[in-house]
Amino acid sequence: RVRIAVQCGPGAPQKFRVGLDEPFSALIAKLAEAGGHDPFQSTLSFDGDPVRPEATPKDLGMEEDDVVDFAGRGSAAAGGAAGGAGPGDEGKVPEPVPSEDALP
Repeated sequence: RVRIAVQCGPGAPQKFRVGLDEPFSALIAKLAEAGGHDPFQSTLSFDGDPVRPEATPKDLGMEEDDVVDFAGRGSAAAGGAAGGAGPGDEGKVPEPVPSEDALP
């Protein structure tokens, strides 16, 4: 597992522990749901490059405390199920859990 920081807008990033082989689709769904966004329209970027939902931290060579940017788009109501489950969603992947030292 690796701790990554997610920048969701102004303010301090939130930190999450994510398995090195866990696809980012689970993190996108969690962040989109928390913000009321459509997970299928929301995106992550790392070092300025878009992150594919099926990519993993291992694929991107991520290290402890690397930062990804989250862009929530659309509304959950427009995208269907609020939980982010839908066609192509990897329902078997556990959701990332906020780390012990998550910022307020």
